[in-house]
Amino acid sequence: MITLSDSLSDIICENPFLEDSLYSWYLNLTWFAHYIKPNLDKKLQKQVSISSIKMALSRFNNSWFSQRKFTILKPKDFFIKKNMNIFYLDKTKENLNKIHTYQENLINDKEKYFSIINWNKEIWVITNWFEIVIDSKLIFKDLALIWIYIPENFIYEKWMFYYITKQLLFHWINVVEIISTYTEISVIVNKDDLKKSFNALCIW
Repeated sequence: MITLSDSLSDIICENPFLEDSLYSWYLNLTWFAHYIKPNLDKKLQKQVSISSIKMALSRFNNSWFSQRKFTILKPKDFFIKKNMNIFYLDKTKENLNKIHTYQENLINDKEKYFSIINWNKEIWVITNWFEIVIDSKLIFKDLALIWIYIPENFIYEKWMFYYITKQLLFHWINVVEIISTYTEISVIVNKDDLKKSFNALCIW
C-alpha cells in the first residue's frame, strides 16, 4: 500500500527544481501543501489533510535531505587567475603544431597559464600570456579564472555543476566557460565579475 510519504517522495524526486527549493527552504510549507494536495489525493485515491501533508514535508526535509548534505566550499578550496584570454581556432594540423610549441615553452613558467580544450572541429586556448600569436577567429579578453579544488567524492554529488551555476545565475553573473577534471573545476567569468563570483561560490 502506497503511503503519503512515498507519494510525496515520488513527486518531489521527479522535479529537481522543486527538490532544490525545498532543500534551500525557498518554499512556504503551508502554501506548498495546498499546491501539492490535488496530486497527493489522486495518487492515494483519498482526501489528505493539509496538516498531514505539512507534517510529512517536515519529516521529509529532516530525514531525506540530511542524507544529501552538499559539500561546502571554503576559501582554501579556491585559486584565482586574472587577465585571462580565450582564443578560438579551427582544428587543423598547423594550429595544433603551433599550440604544442607554445605549450612546451610554458612548462616551467608558473606565472603563465595555458590550457587547451580540444573539440571535434575547433580548439579553445585559455591563457594569460598576451605575447601569444595565433591566427585565431575569436578572442575573449579581460576574463578571470576561478579554480576550485574539490574532494574526490564531490564528483559523485548530483548537484555539483548545478550548485555552481545556480549560485552564479542567482547573482546575475555570466559564465563564459566551465572546465573540469576529476578533482578540479575552473569557472571562467568576466574580470569585472570576479569578486562577486567568488563571494557567490564561497561559504566563509
